[in-house]
Amino acid sequence: AIPLLLQFAHFLHNLRPTVLPAFSVAWLDLLAHPSLLPSLLSSTSFWPAVEVLISDMMAFALVISQSTLWSTENPFYKAIVKIMLVTQHDFPDFFCLNHTSICNNIPLGCLQLRNIVLSSVPRGMILPDPYSLSLNVDQLPAVHSVPRVP
Repeated sequence: AIPLLLQFAHFLHNLRPTVLPAFSVAWLDLLAHPSLLPSLLSSTSFWPAVEVLISDMMAFALVISQSTLWSTENPFYKAIVKIMLVTQHDFPDFFCLNHTSICNNIPLGCLQLRNIVLSSVPRGMILPDPYSLSLNVDQLPAVHSVPRVP
């Protein structure tokens, strides 16, 4: 039996904005609903479904970016930025583990979205102060560990 949240994610994928552009604003509103995205991201077993939904969102951003409607003042773009910022703040591990596939789907002109994904730091990791005069990169413990790449 497929959980209800996963079925709803598949439903949203089938009604993605590139398939049904007239439903794009409502689709984005459903995706950003406080009951859906945090619930999907709270379990790592649902992360592949969220990755598909984010790639659907970016596919439509690519369509819009190639049209004359594209600007940073576009309400659809602003909504995408808000969703990405909230996701990065609340679930940074999701972006850390899926950054390659998400960045591959972000349109080239959307540098702000790419920076949001790439600036994610795993929860619990404390970054050293880059302005410290005593910073020696070779002495950082993270330098000697091999990163996990999916």
